Amino acid sequence: MKKLMLCVVIITILIMSTASAGFFDFLTGKAIKEIDFDNAKPSIISKLFNRNYCIDSDEDLIDPSKEKGRVLTSTQTFEDYCIDTNHVKEYFCPKGLFKRSVFGSKTIECDADEICEDGACIDSCWDLDSGDHTVRGETIYEDPNNAILQVATESWTETEFVCELGALGYEYYTCQEDNLFGICLNKEDEWDYFMDWLQQKNYDPEIINYYEEKYENLDVEYSEALVSYSVFGNQIRDSNSFFNTYKNSLQNEPITIKLIEIYPLEQDWIYKKSSEQVADTLNQQIENYLQEKADRISVAFGRDIELEIEQITINYTEFFFCDDCDYTFVSQQDIVYVNNNTFLTYQEDYTWVEQNINGYIEIGEFIDEQRLYFISEDLVPLEPGATYVFMGGISPDNYYLGGVPQLETGCGADLYDSRVMCAEVGVAYTSMVHELGHLLSLPHSVVSGDANRPLGLPTVMFGSFDDWPCADSSYWYDEDYSITYAPHERYAIEPHEGFEDVEEFVYNYNEALLCP
Repeated sequence: MKKLMLCVVIITILIMSTASAGFFDFLTGKAIKEIDFDNAKPSIISKLFNRNYCIDSDEDLIDPSKEKGRVLTSTQTFEDYCIDTNHVKEYFCPKGLFKRSVFGSKTIECDADEICEDGACIDSCWDLDSGDHTVRGETIYEDPNNAILQVATESWTETEFVCELGALGYEYYTCQEDNLFGICLNKEDEWDYFMDWLQQKNYDPEIINYYEEKYENLDVEYSEALVSYSVFGNQIRDSNSFFNTYKNSLQNEPITIKLIEIYPLEQDWIYKKSSEQVADTLNQQIENYLQEKADRISVAFGRDIELEIEQITINYTEFFFCDDCDYTFVSQQDIVYVNNNTFLTYQEDYTWVEQNINGYIEIGEFIDEQRLYFISEDLVPLEPGATYVFMGGISPDNYYLGGVPQLETGCGADLYDSRVMCAEVGVAYTSMVHELGHLLSLPHSVVSGDANRPLGLPTVMFGSFDDWPCADSSYWYDEDYSITYAPHERYAIEPHEGFEDVEEFVYNYNEALLCP
C-alpha cells in the first residue's frame, strides 16, 4: 500500500512538473527556454517545497556578455548593466543540481574592440586586418558625433589603425623593410611579383620593358606609384563592398550591378531622361541597350556583368529641402533648356523651351551634409557597386537638382559607401568602368595625383597615349580592343580566382598599343 501511495505521489509530481519551470530547474539545474519573465511566478512545486529558484535568460550563450540578460528568482528580477564603457555586470545562476536557490554576479571586461552599451558588450569598432602591418586594412568605427560609421584606411607612415576600448586608436611600429602607403613590404619583391605576372599573362615584351624603364626612373615617386598597385590589390575591405564582392567572385559567376533611378514622391517635378528613354533615342530596346553596355564592362572586369534597372520613389523634400540643411543659391537667374518632360544639355537639333530658374542648389555645398541623411535615414537602398541618379531635374519651385558631389554632370565614386552617383543616366560604359575602378581602389593612373605626370599607359583611369603612337582614345570604343584598364590596374583588381578572359584581353591590349 505504501509503495502504491509513493508511486501516486511521484506520478502526480511529474505531471505537475510539466508546467513547473521551478521544479524542472530544481531537478536539472537548467532553465526552460523562452520564459515569460514579465509574468513568471514561483511554481506550485516551489511553493510546495518552499523552494527558491533561479532562471538566467542568457546562460546558454557561449559568451553571455554579448547579450543583455535577466535573472529571475523566486523573489525578484535582476538585469545585466554597464558599470562603465568597458565593463558589464553579468548576473547568473549557479550551475549544478540543487544549486539554484541563489544567484550570483560577476564583472566582465569587454574586448578591446567593444564597448558596453545597455547591459552588453557590443562591437563599435572593427579592425579588418587585426593589426597586421603587412596588409593595408580598413578600421571601421562609430563616431559619437556622426550618424554614420566612419572608415579609416591605413596610409600613414608606420602607423596602424587599431581598436582601443571600442574606439579608433593608433599603434606605431617600425618596418624592417620598406614602408609604403601604410604597410611594411619589400618593394623589390613586390615589383618582381608584378613582372612575373606580366610574363605569365603574355603581355608583349615592349610593354614589359616600358614598365621596367618607368620603374628605374630617377624619380623615385614613379616606382612607388607603380608598386602601390600591389598594395591596392591586397587590401582588406568591408565585406559589404563592391571590392569584396568582386575580388571573391568565382569565374563564370555573374555579378549584378544595379542602375537605381530615384524619383521624387512630390508632384510636378520635371524629370531627367530615364534609361528607357535613352535607349529609345538610340533606337534600341532597353534589354539590348543594357546588354551591350554590360558586355563592354564584362571585358574590362573579366567577369559576366549584368546590369539591372531599379526605380524607387522617395520624399525629396525630406531628403534635400530640410530645415537643418545648409543651402547656397546663386543671386542671378539661370536658364535651363527643357525638352518635353526631360532635362537635357542644350542641343540645337531638338525643340526646346526656356525654363527660368530663380536660384539653384550649389551641389558642392550641400552634398556632404545630405550624405548623412542618405545613410542614416535609409531613404534609398545601399547596393554595393550600384549607380544612383536622382531623376528629379527641376522642382516645382524651379530649383535645378544635379545630384553629384561637386558636379552638375558626369559621375562621382564614393569608395567607402561603395556606390557611384551620376547626374544623369546614359553615361558611357567607359565612365562606368572608370568609376567602378575607383570602387576597386584604383586611383587615377598618375604620379602623386598630378595629372601632368601619367604613369604612361592608356587606361580609362586617365592614362596617357603619348608614348604609344599607334593607339588613341578611339580604342576605348572599339569593340575589337580592350583599352580599358592598363596591365598594372588589371594586376591590382584581379579576382582571387583569376580572370575569365585573360588571353583575349591581353592579346587585344597588345594589338591596340603596338605598331604593326
